[in-house]
Amino acid sequence: RTKYVKKDGSVSYYPTLPILQYRVGPGKRRSKRIPLERVAEIERLIQAGARFKALMSRYGTLAARLALDAKKKT
Repeated sequence: RTKYVKKDGSVSYYPTLPILQYRVGPGKRRSKRIPLERVAEIERLIQAGARFKALMSRYGTLAARLALDAKKKT
């Protein structure tokens, strides 16, 4: 929780926001705070990205196998 003291002396507490870390280049990372109402959406996007990465890896493997198995036509 984050504690915030106002000028009149009253204290407010706010929940700490989740932080998303992501790559922006080789060896470089950045981070952003995610609003609580968008956490579920961001989690879905991360899962979709992981599925896409696995699918593209499988596609690359199958494409390489097809390229090696193809015989030259003369």
